[in-house]
Amino acid sequence: MSTWRDSIKKAQEWLIEGVASRFGEKIADALVNKGGSIYEFHAKLEDLERNSKRLENSAYDIKTVLEVEELRGRRKRKREVDEWLKDEAEIRQSIRDLQNVVQEQGHMSRFHCADRLGKLNKRVTDHIKQSNHFGKLVLDDHEIRGEKLLPGRMYGAAFQRNLDRIFTAITNNINIIGIYGAPGGGKTALAMHINNKLLEETQDRVYWIEVSENSDIKKLQDDIAQALGTTLSGENNLEKRVARLHHELKRRRNFVMILDNLREAVDLQNVECMFQGDGCRLIVTTSSLRVCRRIGCQEILEVKMEEDEAWDIFEEAYGQGAVFPLQHEDFLRLEVNKRCGFPQKIVEYVRKMKLLEVSPDSAEWQHQMAELEAFL
Repeated sequence: MSTWRDSIKKAQEWLIEGVASRFGEKIADALVNKGGSIYEFHAKLEDLERNSKRLENSAYDIKTVLEVEELRGRRKRKREVDEWLKDEAEIRQSIRDLQNVVQEQGHMSRFHCADRLGKLNKRVTDHIKQSNHFGKLVLDDHEIRGEKLLPGRMYGAAFQRNLDRIFTAITNNINIIGIYGAPGGGKTALAMHINNKLLEETQDRVYWIEVSENSDIKKLQDDIAQALGTTLSGENNLEKRVARLHHELKRRRNFVMILDNLREAVDLQNVECMFQGDGCRLIVTTSSLRVCRRIGCQEILEVKMEEDEAWDIFEEAYGQGAVFPLQHEDFLRLEVNKRCGFPQKIVEYVRKMKLLEVSPDSAEWQHQMAELEAFL
């Protein structure tokens, strides 16, 4: 009887061992299939390390070229290059994270990181291939649409009217537009806002050129050529210089050039003929109506301010709820009217007012304001 029972027990043990053995083999096979052999895993790690070094070298070369090109002046890196460099930094961080896990877990990491390693290796090689198809890393000067400027806040309803009027003239393809008025009246600030609005709301290229005080026609031509990314060096014949600039301007099409603070001393006839053509539009700011007429402006805008508007700008700059005692308001209106036509001077006056520690309803306020004006 015991012999029979012993045989049954032994058969059960053999059965259990067999099942366990086959089950263990399947688990082992699954783990090997998932993680591969230690040799294969480390071979893939070495591939990743080599590819990571290649990626690092590609990024270094790209950054070096960008630095050189951007130091040359108006050069701007392509957006796809910028995005590539951001992705490259993320990939390098992912490589460091994987290396830390492998270092902490040793051989066991191959069971947890095999898939991750394969995907990361592919991502690295794909990123290297992408860098080989950039061609130029930066945009040429003529491909850059323009640069936004910092004109500061503008006050008053007249400013918005002027901005809308000029912008409408531009969109209606008026070739030459003149903005004139007294120095300090806000012409340059208005032109800066036009520059930014064009970049925000159109696809036109915008070239901003500040005309220097001692500029002559050759100096102005050189400044225009530099803005266009070309040069007139070696050419002294005035007519040929004009023709070359006209060719460069016509080749670009759909652009607006802004000449800030143009003076009568420049040979205006040679400026005008450069901007004859579809899509070539010119805006000039000047202190002289005569300049606008001589250059052939088809739209002329005078930047000026009425006394009532000067007070509106003062109140807007001071802030909501500005209330002044009657004995001070006459004094303030007189001071503001002194600055009529000069919005930035009115804003500067408000800034000085706010430096006072005495409230406007104090008897000392007017006296301290007069002293502050004399000091500043």
